[in-house]
Amino acid sequence: MLILLQCFGLLLPLTYGAKILGVFMTPSHSHQVIFQSIWKELSLRGHQVTVYTPFPLRDESLTNLTEYDLSFTYDLLKEISDFGKDISADGNIYHMLKMLKVITDAQLEHQSMQDLIKNPNNETYDLFLVEYIWQSYFAFKDIYKVPMVGVLSLPPTVNMADSLGLDKHPIVDPELMLHFSQAKTFKERLQSWMTKWIFRIFHRTKFQPLYNEQLVKYFNVDTPSYELAKDASLLIGSFNFGIYNAKPRFANYIPVNSLHIHPPKPLPDVMQSAKILGVFMAASYSHQNMFRPIWNELALRGHQLTIYTTFPLKNESITNLIEYDFEFCIRLKENRSNFERPSRLGNLLEVIGVMRDTTEAQLQHPFMTDLIHNVRNESFDLILVEHYWQTYFALKDVYKAPMVGITSFPLTIPTLDGLGLERHPCIEPDMLLKFSEPNTFIKRLISWSFNWAFRFFYDIYFRAMFDDQIRRYFGNTSRTSSELSREFSLVIGQSNIALVNSVTTSRNFIPVSSIHVKPEKPLPEVSCAIIMCFRK
Repeated sequence: MLILLQCFGLLLPLTYGAKILGVFMTPSHSHQVIFQSIWKELSLRGHQVTVYTPFPLRDESLTNLTEYDLSFTYDLLKEISDFGKDISADGNIYHMLKMLKVITDAQLEHQSMQDLIKNPNNETYDLFLVEYIWQSYFAFKDIYKVPMVGVLSLPPTVNMADSLGLDKHPIVDPELMLHFSQAKTFKERLQSWMTKWIFRIFHRTKFQPLYNEQLVKYFNVDTPSYELAKDASLLIGSFNFGIYNAKPRFANYIPVNSLHIHPPKPLPDVMQSAKILGVFMAASYSHQNMFRPIWNELALRGHQLTIYTTFPLKNESITNLIEYDFEFCIRLKENRSNFERPSRLGNLLEVIGVMRDTTEAQLQHPFMTDLIHNVRNESFDLILVEHYWQTYFALKDVYKAPMVGITSFPLTIPTLDGLGLERHPCIEPDMLLKFSEPNTFIKRLISWSFNWAFRFFYDIYFRAMFDDQIRRYFGNTSRTSSELSREFSLVIGQSNIALVNSVTTSRNFIPVSSIHVKPEKPLPEVSCAIIMCFRK
């Protein structure tokens, strides 16, 4: 029996619940929302966590989490904060210094913080987490004799990097308060180099004396603050990999991302069963491959969907999805198209011809004429439409519902004009050009000229075609495609964030990526057998 118990004990996983002290003192939601995710997850994983913060979770279900509320410093911050009144950077830095002193003095004089400093109950901890900005609080490491891990809601500044022995090169890793993330020109490189040294001097002559004064006053510690800062075993810093360029990495610094993002909450009941009309008429699988996951997911979430498409899902298990099949347009396009013309203009004119012929066939189909004339007296809560087939924008006037556009590639100039978005030709060239970043004068001139040429070409050929079809099939009471293009509540556009350079965005445009990527399927058994044979 004893042997069986020992064997059973060997199968049990070993667990270790640490006692963790966390001190996160900045009275700012943008800082605390990063830290909250960390101490909540540590608590959920079985650790005993004690946190001092101006922004407690107040989650009673976390039974092994103790929070000391210092939210009174929010009101104090509102009283003394006047950022923006002084337009100079120096003025704002001096104000930050003043604000830092007032807030830290108030916190360190608070009774709960005094108890933590004096430790009347002889508490012990295994780890100390601290916001790696406020160096006055680093003294808790020596009080409780524990390893210290710094946590940041932003990338480390030069003084933090100096403390940890990190090398912040002024060209590839400028300071976060500068308006560029990589110093490309001589002026930017000089500015970045000077900023680093000015910030070093300012921090050592203004900030560190304040920290040292508080260390002596509240902790009776005469160790300089910069020496305490060197004792951090690890630094965890927030870093947006999609915005910043590549930075040097070090063993004692871990950049993390998206800690502030919470799992999505379910929609309210009133939004769970919307009636949605979707019109996706492009006779191209590369377009439909993006749209199909969207209406499939909407149907799975309980919405009632009516979809007009050239590539239906044909999934009989989805009972709240009605699809009208226009697959015949694929064959029509294959018979009609000829994209082997020698010039790009010739191919563009061929696109117009194919769009005109396929759209005419679609609009004359009984399914579409019934939809246009609403023979079933239906109503919809939302209209989804492929944004480049502007003839179908007129369905908004038929059904009087909000309209959301979806595109399977980046936005073109006419689409941006309709949404009221600005596209700078030197930052965001049109997708039809051969370059994504005009870094020479010739490319910038080509990009600027192309924007205006394409606007002119689009109005003459595309928009004239759309307006003619709207007038003939929807009646003279409908508005023009140009007017209807300004009626979109939202546009969702495909954008490969890893390949395309930074582009202009707006509240009514959401770039998305990888919607067409499906979950991986396991290899067939025969393939697995072949692989195993090769391994042997």
